Amino acid sequence: HISFVDGAALLERDGRAEAAPASMPLLAGDRVRTEGGRVEILFTDGSTLHLDGNSTVDFQSDEVIRLLNGRVRLNILSSGGANRSLAYRVDAPSAWVQISRPGEYRISVLGVAGREPEVELAVLRGGADLVNEDGRTTLAAGERAFARAGAGPSPSYVFNSAAWDTFDRWSEARRDSRLGVSAEYLPDTVQAY
Repeated sequence: HISFVDGAALLERDGRAEAAPASMPLLAGDRVRTEGGRVEILFTDGSTLHLDGNSTVDFQSDEVIRLLNGRVRLNILSSGGANRSLAYRVDAPSAWVQISRPGEYRISVLGVAGREPEVELAVLRGGADLVNEDGRTTLAAGERAFARAGAGPSPSYVFNSAAWDTFDRWSEARRDSRLGVSAEYLPDTVQAY
């Protein structure tokens, strides 16, 4: 569900668009579009998706979203037990991201004048794969890679995961305000609530 809206954002459902209200449940087929604002979306397992300004995301299912433009930060919590597998996928114009481990991920669709959009995956914590029809790159914490249509994803390379911009700081502030100090004393299965 949409748990927090900061600025202008739209929810598109069944051909209608309206201002994205906080506490609105999301359904498969919904589109959330930020217009200079930012949005926090909370999943049932406690994982969060933060949308930066001028971003568009379609919700395909509980585990698959499409990032059409802009950038997001995805914070995936544990799978909730040894018998449950973790599988999130973020589809983008020239690649997709497969996540099977808890962690924090920043995914961006970068527009370059005169070229197809490029997808950037930065792994802040955890591990994921950046995949397209031409190849796969596996990334660990502190690594990032790029992919564009017609070429395999770049090799992963190290980046400074502590060099935050305003979106990263907003995302961290939202996480801190949602979890609060007392959440660290709760079991993992209850912290999201």
